[in-house]
Amino acid sequence: MKNRNYCYRLLSLAAVWFVASTGTVDAAADPAVACRVGKVKAASRYSACRFKADAKAANTGGAADYRRCDTRLSAAFTKLEARAGAGVCPSEGDVEDVRAFLGSCNTAVSDAQGGATLPDDAAACAEDLAACNGSLGTCTGSLDTCNGSLGTCTGDLGTCNGSLTACTGNLGTCNGNLGTCGDSLGMCELDLDAAEACGNAELDAGEECDLGTAIASDCNTLTGGALPFGDLTCGAGCAYDTSDCNDCLGENVGGHCWIEGQLGESCDAACGGLGQVYDSATETFGGASADNCQAILDAFGITGSLSSFNLGGSSLNFGCARAPDPSMGFLAFDTSGTDSSSSGGNITRFCVCQ
Repeated sequence: MKNRNYCYRLLSLAAVWFVASTGTVDAAADPAVACRVGKVKAASRYSACRFKADAKAANTGGAADYRRCDTRLSAAFTKLEARAGAGVCPSEGDVEDVRAFLGSCNTAVSDAQGGATLPDDAAACAEDLAACNGSLGTCTGSLDTCNGSLGTCTGDLGTCNGSLTACTGNLGTCNGNLGTCGDSLGMCELDLDAAEACGNAELDAGEECDLGTAIASDCNTLTGGALPFGDLTCGAGCAYDTSDCNDCLGENVGGHCWIEGQLGESCDAACGGLGQVYDSATETFGGASADNCQAILDAFGITGSLSSFNLGGSSLNFGCARAPDPSMGFLAFDTSGTDSSSSGGNITRFCVCQ
């Protein structure tokens, strides 16, 4: 089969975009044309976005992340259909079908660049199946003729049997090719059925989740407690995606997971609220130097000038802390020390829990 046929529709989309961009079709005068052109452009950008993600993944050795591509395609189709109004766009509500088709084509092309073989598409398979059936009909007709001659002409029986053997051999070859073609077509139809089921906002057999349905699990359960925090999402193939799960509720700095407590809260209280206890890394790393404190503040995206001074006097030891109230706001590295129990009404502390 011709592998180039696999992305035929994708090339057709690119051709339509070219016509639209050169001004041959007056999209501004026809809302339906404008919607179609906009969707073709959005589809082209989606393919480019996926190829960029594939290239990044191939370069880094990680898994490709298509979430931004998916979000932008959905937003573009929704906006174009809403702008045109109901019943104006030539196709409506087809973003998931377009996403699935382009995704399959993009994946096949990307895999091929890694050494894989481009798959045969259903259209090419159907063409070969029709040709095979035609040859089968011709072969069967010749076989009937031969059988008729065999019944009436015993003198040429040996010659006829020779022809019959050749015809039967060709028939077997044709049937073998027909079986292969049918298997490929069946696999294509199964993949198509699965793609159509995923994304219908219903939890079908074999799916862990579906777009638009409630997430019935969490990061902690699916990772066995290894990555208990973050967002569990519904990913490709309607399977749970744990790529946004992590092992830290706050920010990782210096090999430790840091959290910022509430106003007036000690590190003992902040950790206790998470069902954990104070970790001495609060003192040995965060309380070790102003530079370490600055690294913690940077990780939380807190800007401003860090000052080193005796914040708590002789009895309170805040370590790395800040006063978020604008009326007295400051960032402080407490030179008096760090402990687990110190707290102040206008102070939030940065702590490590375990």
